[in-house]
Formats: sequence, structure tokens, C-alpha cells
Amino acid sequence: RSFYDGAVGKKQSITRELDIDIPEPTVDILWTKVSELIAQTHDNETKARYSKILDNIDDGRIVDRDVEKLFEQVLSLTQKEGNDWHRILLSDLHHPKSLKSVIFAGDRLLDQPSSVLIVGELPVKGLGETGQIDLTVFIRRNIKGLVLWTPVMIIEVKSKTSIDFNLYAIQTGKEKELPPAFYSWKRTLTQEEWDMIVESNPDKRVLDQLKAYEKSLLIESRAIVPTDVRLPKKLWKGVIVLDSDQDYSDIFNAFQFLLNELATDIITQKYDASKSRTLALDSNKDEITAPRVALMILKEESRTTFIDEQSAATSLSIDNPFKERISDDRLLTHYVSIPSSTSFGNAAAWVSRNWHL
Repeated sequence: RSFYDGAVGKKQSITRELDIDIPEPTVDILWTKVSELIAQTHDNETKARYSKILDNIDDGRIVDRDVEKLFEQVLSLTQKEGNDWHRILLSDLHHPKSLKSVIFAGDRLLDQPSSVLIVGELPVKGLGETGQIDLTVFIRRNIKGLVLWTPVMIIEVKSKTSIDFNLYAIQTGKEKELPPAFYSWKRTLTQEEWDMIVESNPDKRVLDQLKAYEKSLLIESRAIVPTDVRLPKKLWKGVIVLDSDQDYSDIFNAFQFLLNELATDIITQKYDASKSRTLALDSNKDEITAPRVALMILKEESRTTFIDEQSAATSLSIDNPFKERISDDRLLTHYVSIPSSTSFGNAAAWVSRNWHL
């Protein structure tokens, strides 16, 4: 009995109350949207294409079920883009099992001696609810000989995907009346759309998400550290935005550059959150387009004093499992599992890790 948890079922998410209410897919929503597009465009050919969609709605060829399928396509595309970008961008970061492991053993996660540590997908459960923060920034403090890694900033990654759609009908047999079907696809954001994203404040849902994670992270931190250790009352917050229709390797490198710039600003105590600002990349050559990824730093009224208490690690903590091994002729087989899109792949990886054949 002691092997099982008392709770049964899925744990509550920290941001469950922030889930977006998707409107009921109806032809009325599509009719209104297409009418707005007709009013905004000045190209007669484009207007004619939009008008054909309205004609199909008025003639009853497009019904609520067609709009529902279009919604499903768009949601599937955007969710896949978000998941793929999170997996790629955060792949080079440490993914700790718990907040406690970072606070007390953050030195083990360092790749080089530093007073700043950035981890990915940090699990938090401050109010008994669970969640994962995309990026959490810690600073190293030495408090009377006790090394503690203190959280000072949280960042969410948001991919921006623009979707185009149109009506198509495929000829099947000799039928003259062909039922229309919606198809949607991803496209690159226009320069105007990208400028609007980086120049605007994050939407309310993102801000509320950051506040919920901040509250949960601080509550859990206070329960972990000794009672006489000071912790921040508020955290710095940021949002990384990117155009999802870009080359993965280019954005990955730009993403790493932004994180390194952020860490350098904190280490050198040049980080300034007294006003909102956006860190973006510019190309020094006209023929080369700068990667569309930016770090939006949110304004915080009070400046934390913890940045002055940084204490950089002077060396790396390296565990050598073979330190006391006596040399012999035996071979070591190291099984490494990688993500798999199928359940069979996960099962095979588990067997390889846990049962040497």
C-alpha cells in the first residue's frame, strides 16, 4: 500500500483557469471574418475570392461542420508548432526533476563556472497544483557557507504561427456538384505582423500565466529554504516570441545568443527591469534577414537586491563513476534513449535501459 499515492487521477494544472475558451465553430463566425477581410482589402481579385466563400455560405454548401473541421486543422497546426519549437529550443538546457534539486545542487548543472543558471521546464507545485515553467533563471548565493541557487526570473516561450486557408473541391467521378472543403497551411508572418508582435505588450493571458507561475514558484521556494534565508518577493518576467515559419537551426542559435546576453547582463549587474524593453537581433548585412526571435522583458517596479549577492562557482562539480574502477577486459554498454513518436519506441527504450540482454 505504501507504494501508491493517495491521489487518483490527473493533477490540477497551475494555469487551468487560464485556458482559452474557444468559440463554438459556426458559419456565422466565418461569415463575419470573411466580410472583415473583404472590407480591408483593395485588390479586386482577392475580393472576388473572398466573395466566393460568402456565396458558398449563403447557398448552404458550407455548414457548421465544415467550420468545425477548419478550427480543428488550425488548432492542430498551431499546437504542433508550439510543441516542436519548445522541444528544440529547450533541448540544450538542463531539465531538473524538482525545484529543490536546483536550489541545493545547482552547481551540478553548470557547464562552466558561473553565478547564473538557466534551466528548462522546471516543475513547480506551490499550491498543490502542478506546472512547468519554460525557462527559470537562478543566481548563486553563498549564505554563511550554505550555497543556495535563488530563482530571480521566469520566462515563457511563445511561438507565433500565421495560418492561411482556402476552399478546394476535388473532382471525383463525373459529379458536377462538388462539396467544398477547407484546407489550411502555415505561412511566414509579414513584416507588419512581426513588428506588431515585438512592439506590443504580451496579451493578458500570458501575463496571468507568468503571475500564476511566479506565485507558485515563490511559495514552493519558501517551503524549501531555511526560514532565515531571504527570498525575492517578486520575480523578473519575460516572454520569448518567435515566428514559427523559420529554420530551426537559425532560431536555435539566436535563442542561445539571447539567453547568453541575458545571463551576462545579470552577472555584470547591468540588467534593468525599470521599464519594458525588447531584445531582438539585427543583421549587419542587407541581404541577410535577421532571425525573428525576441526577448520581451517586462517592467518591474522594484529592483531586487539579490543580484548584488551573486557568488560565482569557482569550479565545476564532476562525478566520475569510474574513479575507483580497476581496469580489466570487460566492456561497458551505455544505453541512451531518445524521444520517440510511437509508444513502442518508448517501451523499447525502457527495456534497453533496465534490462541488459
